[in-house]
Amino acid sequence: MAVQAFTEAERDVARAVYADPLNAANDNDIEAGTYIGAIAAAVLRGDLSDAAMASLGRELLQAYQRDVIGLVVAADEEMEEAVERAEAQWRQQLRALPTAVLPHRGVTV
Repeated sequence: MAVQAFTEAERDVARAVYADPLNAANDNDIEAGTYIGAIAAAVLRGDLSDAAMASLGRELLQAYQRDVIGLVVAADEEMEEAVERAEAQWRQQLRALPTAVLPHRGVTV
């Protein structure tokens, strides 16, 4: 089993950004200059070694994570609210059951 490096909220945001990067950027004040500047600096250095490309990749990923943190927080909160709604609905349904079908009398929900 592969280790997940990112949360589900981070992956949800990535799917949304990937599907429509210009809209995601426009809606969230993501500045392309951060990315373009890092790439331009790499081009000017002329270093295409694996180490340089790994460093560039880390820099770009860090810029992306800074840019989408608001989206990630919102996605995380949305997931938490959905879980809370589902749990409340489950408790409500459980309360509606006749006590005869519950395994133990006096069970409180």
